[in-house]
Amino acid sequence: EAKPTNFFDFRSKENRTQEAELRLQHAMAAQTEAVEEFGTCVEQAMAVNTVSQQATDALACMLAYVDFAVQQTLHVSLGECSAAWTSTADSLRSSAKRLRCDARGERPRAPSLRVEPPGWAQSR
Repeated sequence: EAKPTNFFDFRSKENRTQEAELRLQHAMAAQTEAVEEFGTCVEQAMAVNTVSQQATDALACMLAYVDFAVQQTLHVSLGECSAAWTSTADSLRSSAKRLRCDARGERPRAPSLRVEPPGWAQSR
């Protein structure tokens, strides 16, 4: 047997429906806010990524110039070292030539003593 419908039961169902709809609207508003906040975070992350990539590219360019500067300094230094060694070798050759000439020109003279020279002082 069907129960008679009470006016208050109907009113209470209507209130529950309205409360459920209100909760659903709040949930939809919260979801919309969360999606918008997520979008903002994604945009910020993309901006940070772009700035990081630009900084990385700038650092790579700077390091390329540092590498060039080091290689250029090394190249100049090796050239100067080569010139210094060449000059030193020329000086040694010149000194050796003078020493050889001096050694040929001057012969030591034995002392003119009436004593026989010892064995270790004999001419070689």
